[in-house]
Amino acid sequence: MTDRPTTQTLTAARTRTWPVRLIGLLLILQAISLWVPLWLYVRLLPAGWQNSLVLTLTELFENSPEIQEVLVYLIVGTPLFLGLFVGGVFVALLWRPGWLLAMISQSMLLLVTLTLHFSRTFRFVDPLMASAIVMVLLLNAVYVRQILASPPVKALPPVKASPTVKD
Repeated sequence: MTDRPTTQTLTAARTRTWPVRLIGLLLILQAISLWVPLWLYVRLLPAGWQNSLVLTLTELFENSPEIQEVLVYLIVGTPLFLGLFVGGVFVALLWRPGWLLAMISQSMLLLVTLTLHFSRTFRFVDPLMASAIVMVLLLNAVYVRQILASPPVKALPPVKASPTVKD
């Protein structure tokens, strides 16, 4: 007897996809929560900071540390935001590349938050780190990996009965 799953068990497992879609929504919310601190930084900068962006980079980094922090966060945060957002949309739509993109984005986010945690004191780093750990655990659940890693289910061909041998 083969241990091949039947069509009914595969389709039953594929029809309950709402938890995976919810994880995709959580990834999108995590991407938005990553972008909120940048928006707050920009709002707290003094008026006219856009005019100082035309300076050379050395003058910019020497004269205003606030703008330096915003630019570093923008350079690091933009790829993370895009990876999390696109990965969340892919996971919500149950596309296979979404899991890989979401895991790469989560590992990048964990690396950046660990670096920021040990180099400076940002208040928003700890919640982002905790959410990245939770998302890695959710994305590595067997159920999620089974749904996102398997190709769409096709009907299995019927198993032919083997002829019996007469003595």
